[in-house]
Amino acid sequence: MSYLAYSVWILLALALGTLPKNQKIAFVLLGISCIGFVYLGVLGLSGIAVLISLVLLMLAYDKVKSLWIEIILVLACFALFFHYLPGFANPKILDKVLVSDQSAPFSMYFNLDKALIPFVLCVLTSSLFVQKTHQTSRNAVWGYLALACLVILLLCVASVLGGLRFEFHIPSWLPLFVLANLFFVSFVEETLFRGYIQQRLSHKIGAYPALFAASFVFGFYHFFWANWLFAFFAVLAGVIYGLAWMISRNVWVSTLFHFGLNLTHLIFFTYPFYAPYAPNFH
Repeated sequence: MSYLAYSVWILLALALGTLPKNQKIAFVLLGISCIGFVYLGVLGLSGIAVLISLVLLMLAYDKVKSLWIEIILVLACFALFFHYLPGFANPKILDKVLVSDQSAPFSMYFNLDKALIPFVLCVLTSSLFVQKTHQTSRNAVWGYLALACLVILLLCVASVLGGLRFEFHIPSWLPLFVLANLFFVSFVEETLFRGYIQQRLSHKIGAYPALFAASFVFGFYHFFWANWLFAFFAVLAGVIYGLAWMISRNVWVSTLFHFGLNLTHLIFFTYPFYAPYAPNFH
């Protein structure tokens, strides 16, 4: 990728990072970055049509608050999440690289379509990123420490069961991983699964049922590119992220736990999986 291409993706990351604090500036940055993506060929004509359709639906929802429009927008978010909508030529940044001799091949994309999800969802709920009325308990720091220990424990159990192996490595492409995983993976997924799904469900079925429901959906998604064992670990990871959100009511807190687990996995364990275990994956 050229320096211009990297600059456009960094601009998109800045837009995502700005979104919880200042939506107007974030949408301006998104618009500028989309111009760059058109120039780079990442965003095609059908992708532009998708963007225009989303904007029109978002404006309509802002006016009438229709449940049907909300359902359509949420379905569109899942279509973006699973790369079902046309017009997005997401670039492959890493192609079957080996983090270590014991690691399975790893490929990584910069995903524009997934990165659009927080911009859509922020129109549906004003408390998507943070509930301003929520007061964090003084004991929250102990809760965060306990959850951090659970993150380490979860990775260690996965290693004991054979899915991972302990290995220390700092790959040369770590900055690219940080950019992609923090903004285009962790933040996007936490916005969808915790900021929207868990928060919405908590008002309907209660806090803990919502926690487990959102975690189950999060884990089930991982089954599509892994297997039931790793989907189960994803459910447990989702519980950790969901608890972090419940303590803080802030998507960035659950995002940092999500990213922290992924970064710890990369640096201290085989990534994404232990190579002999990889042939069992779908």
